[in-house]
Amino acid sequence: MPLNIPVLAVRQEWAHLIATSYKIDEHRLYPAPIKYIGKDIAIYASLTAPKKEETQAIKDFFKVNYSKGRAERWDFEPTPRGYIVAVATLKNSRRVSREEFNSSYLTHANPLSWYVPGKSHLWRLCNIRPLYRLDNLIKFKFSGSMVWSSIPAETLRAQGVGL
Repeated sequence: MPLNIPVLAVRQEWAHLIATSYKIDEHRLYPAPIKYIGKDIAIYASLTAPKKEETQAIKDFFKVNYSKGRAERWDFEPTPRGYIVAVATLKNSRRVSREEFNSSYLTHANPLSWYVPGKSHLWRLCNIRPLYRLDNLIKFKFSGSMVWSSIPAETLRAQGVGL
């Protein structure tokens, strides 16, 4: 059992989509670190707010793919930043073509304009365990690179996350 779990910074509202299992692919412009493949990672809802057009892409995602009522309720759901909101297993990472990126929109929920030829990778997440009740979130001060940090595994287990 590892002493520390890597923490991946994901901008809110996408962290919320991961915590609710709507988003199972994370889009990055580089492959996932090999040392994390098959391992648990914590998902941190970063303090960076999405831009208006990015939030609109999420609303459009719900309107197209889910019930109208669900899309309208999105504005009223809590979207705290600065918390660990889920733990997931990083299953794999693969570079994708524009066609794959477009056709996998239902699994990553990112604006199609984010695709970069030759650089876009989708990191597949599985075994998602949310902490997405306000009384269960773990406040976290992110340190390290802008993408990765770590948290003691015991802190997650104390909140009932099975590791």
